[in-house]
Amino acid sequence: MRKRIEQERNRFDRLEAFYWTVRLKTEEKAGRKLNLDPSTIRKRNLKLGGAWGDPLLIRNGNFRRSELTDLGKDVFQIARIHVKAASLAKRQTLKTRIRHALKEKSNKALSAELIQMIKALQPPPQPSSGIRLGCKRNRVIKKKPSK
Repeated sequence: MRKRIEQERNRFDRLEAFYWTVRLKTEEKAGRKLNLDPSTIRKRNLKLGGAWGDPLLIRNGNFRRSELTDLGKDVFQIARIHVKAASLAKRQTLKTRIRHALKEKSNKALSAELIQMIKALQPPPQPSSGIRLGCKRNRVIKKKPSK
C-alpha cells in the first residue's frame, strides 16, 4: 500500500513539473515555481515522456525553451486537470480545518490558530526600499539616501 502511494505521488510530481514547464515555457522557471532544481524538472519531464513512450517536449536552442509535441498537448490537458484538482483539494482542506476550528475552539484560541494558518499561507510583506516603518506615533519615517 505504501509503495502504491509513493508511486502515485511520483506520478503526480511528474505531471506537476510538466504542467509548470509548459505554462512557464522553461524548466528553469518551473523549477523556481516548485522550489526545485531545473535538472530535477528535466528528469521528471523525461520520465513522464518515457512512461508515454514518446517525448512530450522538444527543446529549442540555447534559451532552453520547450515546445510541445502532439502527444505533449494531450498530456498537458491531463496534467492541467490533476494540478487544478490538487489545488482545489488544498483549498478545501484549509476551509475544513477553519470550519472545525470554529466549532471546537474558543475565540482566543481560534484567533491565534487562524493567524498561524494565514501566516503559513502568505510570505511576510517586505517594506519597499527607502522607507522604514517607525514606532513614533505610528508614522512612516523616510530614510535619508546614503551618499
